[in-house]
Amino acid sequence: MNREFKNRLLSLVLSLNFLLLPGCAKKVDCEIKNKHVHEYISEEGIKRYLESEREYVGLLDNYKYYRTNNYLLLNEENIEKLELISNKGLVDINENIEAIRDIYSSLSDHIIYQYRYSSLVKSGKGYITVTHYAWTDDPHHSGLTGKKDIVTHVFYGYNIEKNEKGKYVTIKSGPVRDVNILIDMGYKYINSNISEEMHLSDYLYKIGINDFNIEDYVNELENNKKLSLR
Repeated sequence: MNREFKNRLLSLVLSLNFLLLPGCAKKVDCEIKNKHVHEYISEEGIKRYLESEREYVGLLDNYKYYRTNNYLLLNEENIEKLELISNKGLVDINENIEAIRDIYSSLSDHIIYQYRYSSLVKSGKGYITVTHYAWTDDPHHSGLTGKKDIVTHVFYGYNIEKNEKGKYVTIKSGPVRDVNILIDMGYKYINSNISEEMHLSDYLYKIGINDFNIEDYVNELENNKKLSLR
């Protein structure tokens, strides 16, 4: 085993162990002699590989993962790629497609309302009143401005490629609201958190739609309880 491989192996083990939260899960007997990672599956059905011999682990994304009988041996060919996958918290889309769809189908868009509030900020020898703006789910919140938006959920896809220096790097997609679009675009991985919240107005700007009236989408959601936009 050469020094570079040893260093990468140590880095992977440390990065994986960093994700493991303290718990009272018992260790499972393992007869595999070579360095390896085990497949773990979350209660939501998401699969990922982790360096652990415990029956389950708690991770920073708040999912609990249980060990399966599947594993991968670590070698000089896959160590760098697995390290990157671990550090970025990625999971394979095709291996997890049904769980991803189930998670996404359980999410729902909702309307948010802008409100204003004031605070005193020190300026020189005195204070000035500064107006702030924030968002709330409460349609009866005090200080509402009348401006509305929608919180929606988006996916980001990732691919792993080698750069000009021969090092693995991640290539990230733009936001989409349908995982099938990521598959059609050729993306292989997704973050283990699966989706992120985003204001619908921000999403529309990011995908190049500038001539929209957010009130139209708010009214659609109020009337249909589900956005048809993709």
